[in-house]
Amino acid sequence: MRWLRSRTATAILCVVLGVAVWEFGSGAYIYAKAQVGQWLIARAWETSLQTHKPVKPWTWADTFPIGRLVVKELGVDQYVLSGASGRTLAFGPGHYAGTVSPGKKGRAVIAGHRDTHFLFLKNVHVGQAIAFQDRTETWQHFVVEHMVVMDVNNEQLLLEAEMPALALVTCYPFHSIVPGGPLRYIVYATQRDRFAS
Repeated sequence: MRWLRSRTATAILCVVLGVAVWEFGSGAYIYAKAQVGQWLIARAWETSLQTHKPVKPWTWADTFPIGRLVVKELGVDQYVLSGASGRTLAFGPGHYAGTVSPGKKGRAVIAGHRDTHFLFLKNVHVGQAIAFQDRTETWQHFVVEHMVVMDVNNEQLLLEAEMPALALVTCYPFHSIVPGGPLRYIVYATQRDRFAS
């Protein structure tokens, strides 16, 4: 009887360790995919700057980089992709189709995962500078106005803006073990010219 309990305990321990290794491997894969994706996207971006045309980061990609997002104070330098599907967001932040391009009149919406590319949003503060480079190598400069937590079941994103503006969106709370959910953390920023004296 004692040997049966010992074998059962060993089997349970093996299953628990196997699940732990699987979960750790899955998490590491997500981060590795995000990092490798940004490296491939950086190469495509450099080609886009030279040709002024969209360039896919890999042949089967259904997206391409549309710009570069920089928050110098936080050491953030990322490439933004066209579209915001889950498949796209695995590799980098994505620009929502149907919203204006960053730098155009209105609010451009860019989304990213809270545990990879947009984790830095938790450290953003009011007055912080955000820069966006487009394919013509033009830099647009924005300043953070405010941050909000929104429930997508009851509220809507502010899309109206009298001048170029950004909304950087990610799931909330940060570091949650439950994926998705209805809460979003939104950083609203407006073109810096508005704040010039």
